[in-house]
Amino acid sequence: MSKNDLKILNNYSKDLPQVANKSLWRKGKEEYKKFGEYNFKRSTFWKTTLAGMLYTIICVLPLVLILVALYNAFYYKLMFRLFLFVLAWGLLLFCNGLSNYFTVQMSKTYITDDEKLQAFDATAIMFYNCFNIGYMVCTLLIIIFVVMVTL
Repeated sequence: MSKNDLKILNNYSKDLPQVANKSLWRKGKEEYKKFGEYNFKRSTFWKTTLAGMLYTIICVLPLVLILVALYNAFYYKLMFRLFLFVLAWGLLLFCNGLSNYFTVQMSKTYITDDEKLQAFDATAIMFYNCFNIGYMVCTLLIIIFVVMVTL
C-alpha cells in the first residue's frame, strides 16, 4: 500500500459514526435499558409481553420435548444427564433472549406511529438478553440446585 492509500483509509475511519464501533452486546444493553424506560399503556405492555412469551413457547416446545425424551431415555447415564442439563441451561438462556425479541417486535407492530419505538434494535436486545450475566448466574444456580436435588 502506498502512503496515499493509507491516508485515504485513515480519513475514512475518522468519518465512521461511533455507533459502528459498539459491540452488539453493548448496543443491546443500551437498547434494553431504553426499552425498559419506554412508557407503554398497561394493556399494551401486557399484550406484547404475553404474546412474546407465547411465541417463545411455541418455537421452543419441540426442543423441550426432545430434551425430555432424551432425559427419560438416558436417565441412568449420569454424564449424559449432566450434559442435558447444560443443554437445558443454554436453551433457557436462548428463550430469555427470544422472548424479549418477540416482545420488542410485537411492540413495534402494535404501535406503528411512534418513531422512538420503531428505532429499537430487537436483534441487539435479543443478543444482550441471551448473554446477560446476571440471568446466566441466576439460572445456573437454580439448575445446579435442581440437579443436586434429583441426583
